[in-house]
Amino acid sequence: MPNRLYLFIASIFSMVVILANLLTAKMVTIPFFSQSIPCGLLLYPITFFISDLCVEIFGKRAAKEMIFVGFATSIISSLILQVALLLPAEDAKIQASLSAIFAVNCASLFSSIIAYLASQLLDISLYAKIRSWTGERWLFMRSLGSTLTAQLVDSVIVNAILFGAILHWPWQSVLFISTFSFSYKSVVALSLTPLYYLAVKETKKVLPT
Repeated sequence: MPNRLYLFIASIFSMVVILANLLTAKMVTIPFFSQSIPCGLLLYPITFFISDLCVEIFGKRAAKEMIFVGFATSIISSLILQVALLLPAEDAKIQASLSAIFAVNCASLFSSIIAYLASQLLDISLYAKIRSWTGERWLFMRSLGSTLTAQLVDSVIVNAILFGAILHWPWQSVLFISTFSFSYKSVVALSLTPLYYLAVKETKKVLPT
């Protein structure tokens, strides 16, 4: 049961990572603002929820393996998509549409990889460290403390590299999207805290004592 449960959690994690990367191709206009954000941003905060749950239940080493599996599956899926785009197409319009959606932007991929590895590995390291101090107590402290710190790092890295250093957006725009990104992720993390308590409780119930 523990192995099957771990594989299930790791599979969900990898699926969310892949979908978040694919959805990044679509930019979503923020109501009441003149800025847009990648659609993948709306889904990505769930990965921190899952990685924290994995550390809590299976430990830091298992969570680290899950993060690298998520990284590998994301790269492999991107490569498969690129090969598919190179195959001869019967309909040129469909091919053009698919290319517009799935063609890899090297700048976006590079910034996403750096931010993903840095923030996810930081998250599980902080979580494990706080857990070593608190034991079973103060679940919210290790969950929110590690997640909010890691999300801040993620927001700064990905936006500074992609929009600031590579695409040369005005730094006011980079600051706005970084601030909005971190604020959104923080709201999601806070909102998911009751669900996180429930997930930890129910997951521990199905594991052998």
